[in-house]
Amino acid sequence: MSASEAVWNGRPGVLAMVNGAVTSARKCRKCGRRARSSQRSADGHKPYLEAVEGALGSAIDYFMSYNFGRIHTTLRVTPAMEAGVADHVWSLAEIAGRAE
Repeated sequence: MSASEAVWNGRPGVLAMVNGAVTSARKCRKCGRRARSSQRSADGHKPYLEAVEGALGSAIDYFMSYNFGRIHTTLRVTPAMEAGVADHVWSLAEIAGRAE
């Protein structure tokens, strides 16, 4: 085992400088996004909330028609009738009337 003498002048290599610059830039972008998101008003979330409400409404319609309006072949009744929640197969008008 041998030791070699090297001059250390305190300057990082090129790779270390590039890596530091990339990390710095990434942190600055992240802080900028955080600052912009906190300045938004509640109106900025309105399209997102409308999309969520629309998707939720579609999911509710699907589950209602699946459980109340569709006779399953294995059960030979609707799941709601099997559970004792409903006494007949619901029409789409009844399901739509319940949603409103």
